[in-house]
Amino acid sequence: MVMNLRDGVRRTGFAQRVPAKRRWRALAALIAAAAAMSGSTGALAAAPVVVVCDTSGFSNALSLTGANTGLPGSNGCSPGSTNFVKITDDNVTPTSQIDMGSGVVGITAGTSIQMHQYVDMLGNKISGLAAGDISATSTEAINGSQLYAAVNDLTTNISNGTIGLVQQNPTSRTITVAKDTDGTVVDVTGTTGARQVTGVAAGELSAASTDAVNGSQLYATNQQVDVLNQRVANIAIGGATFIDSQANDAPAAATGANSTALGNGAQATGANSVALGDRSVASEDNTVSVGSAGNERRVTNVAAGVNGTDAANMNQLNAVQSSVNTVAREAFAGVAAAMAMPNLTPREPGKTVVAAGVANYKGYTAVGVGGTYRSRDSRWLVNGALSLTGHGDTGVRAQVGYEF
Repeated sequence: MVMNLRDGVRRTGFAQRVPAKRRWRALAALIAAAAAMSGSTGALAAAPVVVVCDTSGFSNALSLTGANTGLPGSNGCSPGSTNFVKITDDNVTPTSQIDMGSGVVGITAGTSIQMHQYVDMLGNKISGLAAGDISATSTEAINGSQLYAAVNDLTTNISNGTIGLVQQNPTSRTITVAKDTDGTVVDVTGTTGARQVTGVAAGELSAASTDAVNGSQLYATNQQVDVLNQRVANIAIGGATFIDSQANDAPAAATGANSTALGNGAQATGANSVALGDRSVASEDNTVSVGSAGNERRVTNVAAGVNGTDAANMNQLNAVQSSVNTVAREAFAGVAAAMAMPNLTPREPGKTVVAAGVANYKGYTAVGVGGTYRSRDSRWLVNGALSLTGHGDTGVRAQVGYEF
């Protein structure tokens, strides 16, 4: 090994006869020996020994492992001979220190070394390497700190989501996937098959939504579909039909032929009967029930009936009631008018009786006047009367009687 060489001091591989300048050249020859390395593997080829010569023909043979192989003399310095390396004063500019210890080459004071092939460091380090130029055309070596900075910068950018297909906006924190590329399908299939996508928030459900929905949303939809399927399954075309409102646990039942029951606990037992609403019962044939005893209901918004079998609404019924009331008033007044007409008989033949009367029946009042004549032979009676009700109605009566 050669290290810290000074004039007149022997170190492994060099005699003290070799001047310092030649030792610098010998070191340069070791570096130039890289040209003898394999271009494909970087290992030394068939010539691990370098012969260093100066202009006087003095030579020394050195192996790249540091062993001195002896002094071959001037024969080893002829151009074209094996391992020939020519070094002139212009090839090497020595600096203050060159160390070759423990397999490490150290060059200080700004000296640079240019390598055109490969250098095999035999598992050792290259230290003190200045930062190389980082550019598209650079062929300079980079040192550990540059590589560390590059790796750290890459790691930071990946962690912050600022590079790659998956990125995160530092302000809005919105995560995007391949926003700057094309493609219409996101495939998460792996080498073992399809994958699940977990942690998906509930998507917006609207006509214009493009959000993904998660499993819980789909489950809720499936539950609603199951309820609808059950309700549809309860409808049997051409037979008994029942639809349970699901309000309580009492099911609807349509047991009558061609009957229909709609509502919680509705029962249609009569043939062709219909039970509508909670706990409605249609037990008679050909009937429609909207309730049961104690659970009656009104039927609202019924149009006025037209045909003889149409249902009548309350307006029509009120009109009928009004007519009945009018007839009743007139009847009551008529009774009062009849009661108010006098009906007195003369005591003697040829006499006439004139009389007046007043009567009231169920709150209706009438007054009347009348007269009766008895014939002279006492066989005939003639009677007439007039009455007036409180509503202005009048009544007239005339009677003839014969006595025998």
